[in-house]
Amino acid sequence: MWIRPITRQALLLAATALGVLAAPAGSLAAQEVPARDNLLSTNPITLVFGWFTGEYERRIGAGTSIAIGGSYFELEDDNDGDESYATADVKLRYYPNERVFEGFSLGASVGYASVEEVADIFTAETRRVSGPTVGLGVDYGWLIGKRDNVHIDLGVGARRAFYG
Repeated sequence: MWIRPITRQALLLAATALGVLAAPAGSLAAQEVPARDNLLSTNPITLVFGWFTGEYERRIGAGTSIAIGGSYFELEDDNDGDESYATADVKLRYYPNERVFEGFSLGASVGYASVEEVADIFTAETRRVSGPTVGLGVDYGWLIGKRDNVHIDLGVGARRAFYG
């Protein structure tokens, strides 16, 4: 599979940073790593931009998991003021290979989203819309490291918000 050089460099940088941050305390070379039941994750790359995403995922079956997650970020616009976005989701994922947290997964989510924007920069009046969301996603994940203590995930998804 061909990946553009800049994308490959960004992925390599992210994987290296995660590996350094999650280096194992001791050697487990001769021991088998037990299967994980829980996964706590965030995106360290977007933290640099002040965007927060986090998720807790738990195995609930041979090839299924349930996750709760959320995100928050702000966009600064010099012309119209700032906008902020906040989401919270519950996700159900199916791993066809029955190795939860590894390989392909198909997911569905329900949640809530809120968008706030500055409506008038002179009076600082804000406008907020919020409502329920539904979504679908496809991901591919890897557990790496001697203790499988680093998770890298690439995915794509779509979310539909029903703002009231």
